[in-house]
Amino acid sequence: MQLKNYMEDLVWEKLDEVLATQPDMCHCDRCRYDVISLALNFLPPRYVVTNLGETYTRVKALDMQFT
Repeated sequence: MQLKNYMEDLVWEKLDEVLATQPDMCHCDRCRYDVISLALNFLPPRYVVTNLGETYTRVKALDMQFT
């Protein structure tokens, strides 16, 4: 079993989309990790252990996004 914070996956998925709106910002690996760290510090963690838990969390996140 592996414990993971689903929010980390979600933030990584959105990173390029957000950086595309910030052309003056540095896009090097260090700055990308800084952005990820800052975002995760402001978001509530969503820990999952199973694939079912990850699927449930993804559905819940999508539901919040579109409602």
